[in-house]
Amino acid sequence: MARYVPVARRRRNAALVAIATLFVGLALGWLLGKQSAPSVSASVHDAQQHAADIAVQLERLPIEYQQTVNGSGEDTVQKAVLAPLDDLQADLTNAFDDAPWVAPTARAAAQDALAEARRAALDRASADEFQSAVGAAADSVRTAFGIAAGGS
Repeated sequence: MARYVPVARRRRNAALVAIATLFVGLALGWLLGKQSAPSVSASVHDAQQHAADIAVQLERLPIEYQQTVNGSGEDTVQKAVLAPLDDLQADLTNAFDDAPWVAPTARAAAQDALAEARRAALDRASADEFQSAVGAAADSVRTAFGIAAGGS
């Protein structure tokens, strides 16, 4: 035998079930979102690692530069040094875009130092001058991202 439930009670029960479902859904969504979102420290570490990789790649360029200037390598300065510097410039811009905490002055200093290294290669500076310019650029990148020299 069916029991009669007044319309008002049915509406109230439906509203309570809807509200309870809403709160459960919000709680589950918040928990899942919290677990899947990267932490700030992880984002900082990733950006610093990216910057450290850029600095290491910069520090490897003097070998290529010296080989091309001495004529012992098969590549031209454009192909062996300038093209990688252009790639690193774009990579550095992306790294800065992923690191909004880097001050604009530090960003500008790092990009200017990289431009100086490129200018040294274009001017066919001595190997020591190029190495100095690249070292300054690598140090500037590390400083901008708060990385200790020689590590991350």
